[in-house]
Amino acid sequence: MNIAIEKVFPELSDSEVHKFENIYGVDFPREYKAFVKSYGGSVPEANIFDIPTIESFSGIERFLGLNELVEQKLIFSGRLPEGLWPVAFADGGNLIFISVDNSSPGIYYFDHELEEDPPSAGCLFFISNSFSDFIECLRPFDLNNIGQEEPDIISVWVDPSLDDED
Repeated sequence: MNIAIEKVFPELSDSEVHKFENIYGVDFPREYKAFVKSYGGSVPEANIFDIPTIESFSGIERFLGLNELVEQKLIFSGRLPEGLWPVAFADGGNLIFISVDNSSPGIYYFDHELEEDPPSAGCLFFISNSFSDFIECLRPFDLNNIGQEEPDIISVWVDPSLDDED
C-alpha cells in the first residue's frame, strides 16, 4: 500500500463479513473482504489515483464500512448495474464501485455530474481489474504529480469601466 490509512473502527471478524454476504446475497472478492475487515470506514491520507479511461484523476475521501454499503447501494438501486457495490467516497461527491458481476469484474469510478435520465452506465469509468490493483494505484497527493499543463492564455482584456479607482 502506497498511502497511509487511519483506522477508524475496530477490525471486523471473518464471520461478520460472511454474515453480511449471506444476508445480501453478495460474494465480494477475497482482497476486498480482507481490506474491509481492517479498513472499512477508514480515512486515507490525501491521495490521488488515475482514471485512465477518461484521462483524469481523483482521490479517495473515505472508504465505506460494511454498515454503509447497503444504504449507498439502495441510493443507486435502478440507476446503475445490479452487480455494483459502492466501496468508497471519492472527491467531489463521486463514488468508487466494485463489480461482483463475473462478466464485468473490476473497480469503477462513478461521476455523479455525468449521470443521465434515464439512468445509464455513461457515468461509470473503469479504473482497474481488481481491488488490490486499485489500492496499489493510490498514491500520496502531491501537486507536482497531477500533470497540470500551463494554460494557453494568449491575452486578457479588462473592461476599463470595471476600474473602481476613479
